[in-house]
Amino acid sequence: MRGRFVEAEDKVREAVALAPGDPAALEMLGDLLAEKGSIAEAVALYQRALERGPGRAALEEKHARLVLILAEQQHERALAQLLLENPGRAASGRRRNPTHAFFLSAFLPGLGQIYNGEYLKGVLFLAGGFLSFLLGGESLLRLLFAASGSRVAPSGLEAVFGFLSFLLWVAAMVDAPVRAQRLSESAARRAGLL
Repeated sequence: MRGRFVEAEDKVREAVALAPGDPAALEMLGDLLAEKGSIAEAVALYQRALERGPGRAALEEKHARLVLILAEQQHERALAQLLLENPGRAASGRRRNPTHAFFLSAFLPGLGQIYNGEYLKGVLFLAGGFLSFLLGGESLLRLLFAASGSRVAPSGLEAVFGFLSFLLWVAAMVDAPVRAQRLSESAARRAGLL
């Protein structure tokens, strides 16, 4: 509590040496080591304490938390080693942000697909959206802003193209983030990152 960790660790190690099977002493030394950042040693001490004094919920929680931290550290080290050994995998494992893909497609249908690297699909969404908007976009705008006082009803064909334009826009906004997530997971699996 006074921040004198080195002195505390020495005292607790002496206590563990005097009573090597005491779960409270093992747990206390584990706490000190965890605070110091010696996660692997703290996990081993918590494990020994659990073997000698099972059923201690607080100790089990500490142990589980540190096991997760240790596993994450080991995963990060393995990932870094993999990328050092094969830098080309880093580029192929490029993660695409689903939120970026969504907003790009919301701005202009097809941009999210191009961001995802799906160029043909992006161009098709762009062309289809542009064409259907060109043929029925004015009617779509009139329908959307009917409350603003526009009394001119769109023709049937204009309404169809306007609705088609709206559907393409929504489809692009739904498709882009879903594909971004799948492509990122697939690239990470290929690179051995998942």
